[in-house]
Amino acid sequence: MTRLGCDRCLDVHEAAARAMGVTEADIELARSGTAVTAADTAAVEFGLLCYMRPRGMTDARTDELHACGFSDREIADIVVVVTLNVFTGTFNLVSGLSRPTIDAATP
Repeated sequence: MTRLGCDRCLDVHEAAARAMGVTEADIELARSGTAVTAADTAAVEFGLLCYMRPRGMTDARTDELHACGFSDREIADIVVVVTLNVFTGTFNLVSGLSRPTIDAATP
């Protein structure tokens, strides 16, 4: 189950990750809010904070990402991806879209 509740989104994003070579272990870690590397974990945690408590953002949070090597542009990209996912997930839920049939052979 996703945090927003849109299983359709989860299915599609996981399929896209697999097509890009992301391992099942990495997908499962992301679903649990963490990752293998410190940089990836910081990005996932930042994304979750953007979603769950956007007013909880502090300079210390962005400083942590900068320390992991993220640029201002990459940090902004995380915020944009979270925003887009919330928008599309909400749209899918309100419109009643069902889970798609995903062909594992199709990237």
